[in-house]
Amino acid sequence: YFRERFEQNKSKRFARPPLGEFSQQHPLTILFWHGGMRWWELNFNTDLDWVKGAEHPTKITYDKANLEKAHIVLFLEYVDQEAIKKLADWQAVALLTLEPGLASPTIQQELKDVDILISYNQYSELRIDYTYALYWGQEDKQSVASALSKGKLLNRLPNLKSKRTDALGCFFISNCSAHDSVLRMDYLRKLFQYIPMHSYGNCMHTEGLEKSVPKIETQSKYFFTFAFENSMMDDYVTEKFYEGLRSDAIPIYLGAPNIQEYMPNKTAKVMINVLDYPDPADLASYLIHLASHEDEYLEYFQWRNHPLEESFNNRFNFNHKGPAGFPLRTAAWYLEHLA
Repeated sequence: YFRERFEQNKSKRFARPPLGEFSQQHPLTILFWHGGMRWWELNFNTDLDWVKGAEHPTKITYDKANLEKAHIVLFLEYVDQEAIKKLADWQAVALLTLEPGLASPTIQQELKDVDILISYNQYSELRIDYTYALYWGQEDKQSVASALSKGKLLNRLPNLKSKRTDALGCFFISNCSAHDSVLRMDYLRKLFQYIPMHSYGNCMHTEGLEKSVPKIETQSKYFFTFAFENSMMDDYVTEKFYEGLRSDAIPIYLGAPNIQEYMPNKTAKVMINVLDYPDPADLASYLIHLASHEDEYLEYFQWRNHPLEESFNNRFNFNHKGPAGFPLRTAAWYLEHLA
């Protein structure tokens, strides 16, 4: 469905706006229907902020009174059906989502009025993803960006002497009830029968552990960190994966079947995919083996000494194509599809 929709939208054309050419007096306007969006360096916190770097004067507005004046109406996670009934043929409907709702059985109905899908799905008009998690907690974000541009993210190996001895791994899971969450918790319960683990989330929380702890620093104290997505679908690769890469623990991943496409190095050992271990007992045996064989354990960190995959460096994060990020790209897509 997504591929067919994507191909059809390539030929989509909007009528020319009634006010003609864009100018300072009549800028291309994007209405954020669900209010402000405050991700890293996306500080559009006041009404009618300018979008820097746009081909034509472009502004952001949060004022819903501008519904019938905005060129693009951008919704977050769901489309307000009553609102779009008022739109003209020169106005575009955009939907931004980073949640697993794209797997909904009713998604075709939900997207029928969406012109610009902005999501992690590879067949979105504009792709974004969770790579901004590489920058979380980093005071000097530019140094991280510089490291990425030079083909390296981290240049250290874990200190095995600093690892905890009371548990091999840890996990941070607080969504215990969603369908795939039940599956992941069932797997972890079975795994827990074979190896000691610590839980810092609401699910299977380990008594005596604080829930509010620095995540990556805490993960690094263990041999392994469990990065289990709450939904298993292609391209749904969240901050859990990227935080695991930044830690000094081997990520144990359960999630996107096409996770290999997101590897920082596609030939080196980077993480352990749970899908390769249907039986938790087999995974437990391998983890116990790695924790007691230093050379084999450290093989999972050798990728840090090699250039990153170009596809990893070029992930479509919020700031792809500059600090204005996806609003700039959204405006550009609209301009390309004017009649």
